Amino acid sequence: MKGKSLLFLIALFTMSSVAYANSANNIAITGNFYVGFATSSGDFQIQGQGLNLFQATPGGPSFIGSCNLGAGCNFSFSPVDTSSFCTYCLGLSGGSLGSTVVEYLSPSVAFSGSAVWNGQSTINVPMTITGTIVGYELVGCEGRIACSLGPEEFSLRVVAHGTGQFSVSPAGLIYGGSGTFSGFASTATPEPLPLLLTGTGLIGVWLARKRVQTRQPSSR
Repeated sequence: MKGKSLLFLIALFTMSSVAYANSANNIAITGNFYVGFATSSGDFQIQGQGLNLFQATPGGPSFIGSCNLGAGCNFSFSPVDTSSFCTYCLGLSGGSLGSTVVEYLSPSVAFSGSAVWNGQSTINVPMTITGTIVGYELVGCEGRIACSLGPEEFSLRVVAHGTGQFSVSPAGLIYGGSGTFSGFASTATPEPLPLLLTGTGLIGVWLARKRVQTRQPSSR
């Protein structure tokens, strides 16, 4: 029975440790985006409890795609990393997660949507937003420019849905669009190494005591 109890204890502790290590903090988010019109390569803002992120690019494409009349049209885009505008500089992206403040975001996010274009100048499109946004500290800045990429502070997985309104020319060129979305952002919880070490240490002590008790001669 004692052996079975020990196995149960080890299994329970292992499962609880793994569950804790793989848990995620889900944050309800809302946000908006803006792309194209020769002014943006994919600007966005994301807000949630303890979360505030932004990206504001200084330029962008004159149009982001094209449509054929009466056919399905692709309105998808991905924000361009702000380092393409000024290597690493302050003010183009950043934000905070809890008490952690970052000066640079690296977004690997896809804004995906499609709809049939029937010649209208504006079209509403259901959008799905998925991907990862990594926040970094910038170091060694000279004024607001010539910074170096510092340590990674957090990585957020974003899953959201929303609606975009896009402008289309009579020739079918998609000038750009803007929209809103809502969903969730999640960040993995670091593995509880101190807890794991403490638990395995206690199990080791229990085993050592068991061995000592086994070796002691019976008093009978």
